[in-house]
Amino acid sequence: MKDTKGITLIALIVTIILMLILTGIILYQMIIKDGLLNHAKNAVIRTEYEAAKEIVELELMDIQAMCTSENKIYTLQEIAKVIKGVNDITIEKYYNEAEASIKEEIIENLVNLNGIVVSVNEYSKYKFLIGETGKIEKVSQQPIIGTTEIEDFQEVEEFEKEILGQVDKIKEEPPVSIDILTDLEKFKNIIQDEEKLTYIIEHPEIFIVPITQDINIATILLENEKAINLIIQNNEWRNKILEEDTIQALDNSGVVNLPTTNLQLYNSTTKTGNVVFSNYLRNDKIHSPINAFLGGIPGVNDWESSSLPAYIGHDFGEGKEVWIYKVHIKPGNNTAPTKMYLQSSEDNLTWETIYEFTKYTTPMNETIEVIQSDKNNKKSRYWRLYITESINKSYVDLLKIQFYGK
Repeated sequence: MKDTKGITLIALIVTIILMLILTGIILYQMIIKDGLLNHAKNAVIRTEYEAAKEIVELELMDIQAMCTSENKIYTLQEIAKVIKGVNDITIEKYYNEAEASIKEEIIENLVNLNGIVVSVNEYSKYKFLIGETGKIEKVSQQPIIGTTEIEDFQEVEEFEKEILGQVDKIKEEPPVSIDILTDLEKFKNIIQDEEKLTYIIEHPEIFIVPITQDINIATILLENEKAINLIIQNNEWRNKILEEDTIQALDNSGVVNLPTTNLQLYNSTTKTGNVVFSNYLRNDKIHSPINAFLGGIPGVNDWESSSLPAYIGHDFGEGKEVWIYKVHIKPGNNTAPTKMYLQSSEDNLTWETIYEFTKYTTPMNETIEVIQSDKNNKKSRYWRLYITESINKSYVDLLKIQFYGK
């Protein structure tokens, strides 16, 4: 019995020793060989580096947009002037053709710059070299001293692979940059690519100001059907496009014109006709709703409703949906609307109020109103003016209606 107990105790001790050895091997594999500690360390480095790089890149984008809007050339000197006043970024060194380092106090007189070294205060160990392209071209983790040369920095991709242990670049280049706006033909071709077009519309902080301030660029964008669809659904872009300084580009891009021939009054029985209306006074030649779309003559051919409320509109046709962004009206010589709405419909049965007009007019005076409304974010087949009140309170008289649409 004593021998048996001794063997059992020895076996237990051996088992424990073997388990400890195996545990040590496993921990070595996990922590040391497989690099869990290194992975954790790299994760911190990666996060700090990405944050620092993004801060610098966003600042450069803002400066480039500012230069475009102010008709300035995007140069290293402009970059240096702006960054000097940025709180969270420090300029650590300047390079030009003549000398390796230039004192900061003479920044206004810098010429022939071919490099600026900056760091983000919160992550100051990363030094970013901005080259003549106005982009981050090289990086270093070494302290910047008087003898530090451009050649002492690493290319961005090389730095990211070596320091962060990554095969691919940490951050993909954006599919399109603001540089495309310098070449109209190139811009026109690029926005044919749906991915690049979507990127432009989804980044108004980069593109909206330089595009809308150049009528030629804006017109090219607004001629693109896919761009229009994206803009309609984007409040920031839609409101900017409809501003007074930009809407001319929309007009230039080819608006939908209502036909002046083959206009037919809608027949609710046969469901035919493209002029939708509520009613008209007396005979259909003198006061037909069609007259308003053709541009009537007072007392000869205009549209007079027989009562209020009244409506008049247009069916743009099966399979054709339109976004109305502006309405031009001219009342007749008898009365004018004083409360009017723009409404849209998909079936000519259910109507949605998109906009309440604010610019009312007196008889014979024309007015044009831009439809700036958060509800105006889609296209519809049917559009109409719905009038509930007029000057004489019993009917409305219109000589002209013009819808501007895309």
